[in-house]
Amino acid sequence: MDLIKRYPGRSLNRLGKDNTAVVLTLQFSLGVFYGLGFAPLGWWPVALGALTGHLIVLQRPDNVYVSSVGGWMFGIGFFAISLHWIQESFAFGPVALRSLGWGAVLGLGLALGLFNGMFALSAHWLRPKDILRPLMLAALWISMEWLRSSVLSGFPWNLAAYVWSNVLPMLQATAYVGVYGLGFLTILSCATFAQLFIAASYRRAPLIALSAVIVMLMAAIYIGGIRRLEASAALSTQFRVRLVQANISQGRKWDTRERERIFADYLEATARAENVPSVVVWPETAVPFLLDEEPARRAFATKALPPDGYLVTGGLRREIYESGERRFFNSVLAITARGAVTGRYDKVHLVPFGEFVPLASLNPFPRLTAGLSDFTAGSSHSALNLGKGVVVAPLICYEAIFPGDLRALASEATVLVNVTNDAWFGMSWGPYQHLAMARVRAIELGLPLVRAANTGISAVFDPLGRSLAEIPLGARAYADVDVPSPLPHRTVYSQVGEWPLFAFFSFVLAIGAVGQLRQRWSTPAALTTNRSD
Repeated sequence: MDLIKRYPGRSLNRLGKDNTAVVLTLQFSLGVFYGLGFAPLGWWPVALGALTGHLIVLQRPDNVYVSSVGGWMFGIGFFAISLHWIQESFAFGPVALRSLGWGAVLGLGLALGLFNGMFALSAHWLRPKDILRPLMLAALWISMEWLRSSVLSGFPWNLAAYVWSNVLPMLQATAYVGVYGLGFLTILSCATFAQLFIAASYRRAPLIALSAVIVMLMAAIYIGGIRRLEASAALSTQFRVRLVQANISQGRKWDTRERERIFADYLEATARAENVPSVVVWPETAVPFLLDEEPARRAFATKALPPDGYLVTGGLRREIYESGERRFFNSVLAITARGAVTGRYDKVHLVPFGEFVPLASLNPFPRLTAGLSDFTAGSSHSALNLGKGVVVAPLICYEAIFPGDLRALASEATVLVNVTNDAWFGMSWGPYQHLAMARVRAIELGLPLVRAANTGISAVFDPLGRSLAEIPLGARAYADVDVPSPLPHRTVYSQVGEWPLFAFFSFVLAIGAVGQLRQRWSTPAALTTNRSD
């Protein structure tokens, strides 16, 4: 049945079957506006409006091509704007690839947008009725976000929940339901208002009731978040830390002529001023040496520390086997004031094309980073014990964007330490988005987060995500900060995780699938192309 007959009087009805190009262009534009809701802009009202508009247009006629390609176009627009900063990294890669930065942005948008296309295709096939539609659309959306976070090495960048990055009270919900739960409530809100907009007048009553419930629920989350922040106003201190941000440009970082100068920059910042704190943190691959193989340099690096102090630093590490094989690791090292390495963690989530080349034997593209070999992934997440009750759960670079990875360490760890090198992305949006997502890990697990970045943004957050200190992007500086203790009780999310949420998603989607199959079996073939909502 034509849209004009199904939804008379709506301006949407003008988007008929002869205006496919208009629909696809509109979906792409809505995806761009959705991308403006994330860091650093944080225009969440614009993003939520665009998302609602996307779901309205998605209810277009019984045309699987327009529905699925429209969803894909929305995804392309979203990823093109929100990930445009990736082109910055190509300036430091192999000469042959330096002109391909914007092509990579487009290619990534095309690839990641497929998840949005699959969402639209699934929504078109399921066609849930009235009040069930918002629930099913929200479950489908978050399921696709989980899939994007899991396929191959996964890329959970700018999930729906992060649209609230600038609204700290809303983010408190992640302590209970995680980012997927907050994302579900966000999509559910938009989907309900979208369905209310397109529903026939005689079908609006239940949707109006659901809309009222959702508005009250979101208000309750916000007010509850404010109260949670107020109730935990004061937290005791567990140790004092010095963050060192040397602001080493990516072009300089692996220049062999700069090695000693870079090392001197870190030594100077570490020893500057009196009363060096008991813990000093340097960023990912801070110095261009294999520190665990150079005791003399380690002694210099830790010379200024107090006798019971520790240097926690990112560093390259290698293992040499009897066969002559060499493997390199991107690691975090815990080094005592005497220069002894007492703990290490090897990065588990490696960056495709940055630290390894997927399907290297079949792939013609080289890595973008300097180095003699691909990195080897670590076997599992592990903690570093610094003594005096301080236990570090390390996160290297974009490991901080993976929700749930450190849940198993939440009861053991007392602090999250994220070391990163965001120099690849210059002064772009990338470092701001990275920081916004890392902060949510602190709220989810109820642990403070210490973040040392090579060029910024370095920061310390308390267990509720409140900023205690920040070194801005592009600054050469250090900061001494009292790191608070973790929350006295583990968060609900750290204990339960996501399985209840995804069990609920499975139940909702199963109801929709069964209902659709029953309708198809009971509807004559001649009528299946004229379904009415």
